Amino acid sequence: MWGLLSWLWERANRVYTFFGWLYDRLVDAALNAYTWAANKAAEAYWAAIAEIQRLSNLAVGWVNRLRIDAWDWIVDTWGRITSQIGSALGTAWVWVQETWIKARDYAVALWLDGLAAMNALFARAVEGAQNLVNGVVALANALFDKALIAAVGLFQKAQVELAEFKLKVGIDTPEEEATLRAWITNPIGTLAAYLKLFFMGMLEYSVAYGMGTTKYTLPPWPEFTWTPRMVPIPPGPTPQPGPSGLFPPLSSIRISGYTFGPGHPGIDLGLERDQTVYAMHSGKIKAAYLSLEGYGKMIILDGGEWWTRYAHLSGYLVSEGDEIQGGQAIATGNSSGNSTGDHLHLEIKRYGSFTDPVTVL
Repeated sequence: MWGLLSWLWERANRVYTFFGWLYDRLVDAALNAYTWAANKAAEAYWAAIAEIQRLSNLAVGWVNRLRIDAWDWIVDTWGRITSQIGSALGTAWVWVQETWIKARDYAVALWLDGLAAMNALFARAVEGAQNLVNGVVALANALFDKALIAAVGLFQKAQVELAEFKLKVGIDTPEEEATLRAWITNPIGTLAAYLKLFFMGMLEYSVAYGMGTTKYTLPPWPEFTWTPRMVPIPPGPTPQPGPSGLFPPLSSIRISGYTFGPGHPGIDLGLERDQTVYAMHSGKIKAAYLSLEGYGKMIILDGGEWWTRYAHLSGYLVSEGDEIQGGQAIATGNSSGNSTGDHLHLEIKRYGSFTDPVTVL
């Protein structure tokens, strides 16, 4: 019995040992399989990593080559473009220069042609004008000769008729003959002079009686002189200095036009044509000429403190640079320049500032 149990134990021990050995073999096989699989997995992993690295390096190299090629292409293309632009600009500049030279030459040629045409036209115009002037001069000479002959004949006839008329009316004295000539040559002026004498006399005596001055003896009527217009003009008395020390510029003062104010730094005094104008103060004649600014013939007198301008004159009795005295006759009045009638335009400055002449006359 014990032997059977021993044999069973032995057999069970052998089975246990066999299964232990099998288990160890299975474990070893599993371990070997795991190790092999792990190694293979590691090899596959590193192989994949290497392949990925290789592919990455390949891709990077390809990208680098592509980048370098693209950059080289861009640089090359830009170089070709700039070269073409430069070539085009050079060609355009050459064309511009050639065109400018052609245009300049054409303009010069056109100018020379136009100048030649203008010279020819001017020469023709001058020739035509000269011919016209010669013709007009010849016609004027012929007309003048005829008019002179006719005037001489009329003058001789008028002398004969005048002599006959004098015999008929009984004119014997030179005064009567002068009066007759005045009536014949300027009847309107002579009549106006006589009417002026009559009405002025009546006016003066009427005013004197109206103001109660009849107890005073009126001054004698001034003598009259005859101007080329055959109209008598009173010469007037010599002016005397006033309270300001200035002499009146005319023998009688009357305002006939504009007065002192903005745009008109003086006054307009009425006068008869060719009436004498006197210096208001002593000084030097700074100007005596025909002004182109509307003053006509004018005189500027500078005496330091006083400065005066006399405008719209007919003639000068002094010259520029003359030193004169106050009250001296310097000109005769008229209506020269920008004027609508005979008058004296008078301007006065004191120490360089315009002064209203009314305040110092």
